[in-house]
Amino acid sequence: MAILWWSVFTALTALAKGKISFAAVRLAFGLGEGPVFPSLGAATFTWFNKHEKGKASSSILLGTFFGPVVGPVATVALMGLFGWHAVFIIFGLVGIALAWVWHRFACDNPADSPYVNAEEAAYINEGRSADSLKKAVAPWSKFLRSTQFWAVGIQFMVVDYIMYVFLAWLPMYLTEVHNMSLKSMGFWASCPWIALMAMVFLAGFVSDKIANGSHSEMQYKMRTVTAMAGVAVTSLGLYIASHTADPAMNIFWMSVSLGALGFAMSASWSSVISLGGKYTGSVSGWINLWGNIGGVLAPIVTAFFVTNYGWNNAFTATSLFGIIAIVAWIFVKPGKQLVPQDK
Repeated sequence: MAILWWSVFTALTALAKGKISFAAVRLAFGLGEGPVFPSLGAATFTWFNKHEKGKASSSILLGTFFGPVVGPVATVALMGLFGWHAVFIIFGLVGIALAWVWHRFACDNPADSPYVNAEEAAYINEGRSADSLKKAVAPWSKFLRSTQFWAVGIQFMVVDYIMYVFLAWLPMYLTEVHNMSLKSMGFWASCPWIALMAMVFLAGFVSDKIANGSHSEMQYKMRTVTAMAGVAVTSLGLYIASHTADPAMNIFWMSVSLGALGFAMSASWSSVISLGGKYTGSVSGWINLWGNIGGVLAPIVTAFFVTNYGWNNAFTATSLFGIIAIVAWIFVKPGKQLVPQDK
């Protein structure tokens, strides 16, 4: 329903006639995006074996970040062929098709799927109690009293803030500062997202490797360390990029910056599962809320800095926000479940 909703309003964007109608359609579009990541988080918990959580989380993120890789190129090509209105209509129709695919092949419990045999269902649920599969309302009063709960949300607000700065501002930055044409910008703007995809894939693979090894408990400490290091490299790379005049080197450091963010992204969504257990959907919704707060702030705050202090200072300020995420990760403690009795 969420995918169908946002796809319809994506298509309706082409019919907006002014600022008010455009804002209303995009607001409605955003309402459709809200339930998607909580649903995907819950699906990851119920559909994958405990030793596959890292790769499963990374796969979701890979799909998320593949969009900005092909998006600029596809959008520019479609605009050239059919005009900007057609871009929204075509993307909306693709989304409607994907909504049908999800409805056709996905269900809440793998055991209820006609495409899953008994052996596969047993493998998916290996080491999992029957109680963990029962639907239950999350204990929000306990969650809201948890330092971990707030920490994982706040760090993701910063991580998503940085990601949205790239998403919202990188194309304009490349055209304004480096005088790139629309066509060349479409290619170069995709490079940092390719780096992000590569690092997310690597993080998921390494996470599952550690989880399945003889020192499986190390995965949680490594998750914290790699997330903190990832944000640190992201901030450093963004700072260097903002003070690099050469377009090629600028793209290189932008790619290093956004690529390193992949470790924090992967650690965040893997931690949602280890922290939430059967309440993974609720914890996913929580960090998604904070992530979208970062997404709301990123265009506004960056626009303020660009207008008043220039592009370099805007990116420098963004890099400094990473300090908040690094400190927050000290308190996340991904190996300690929020509600310990729910294994």
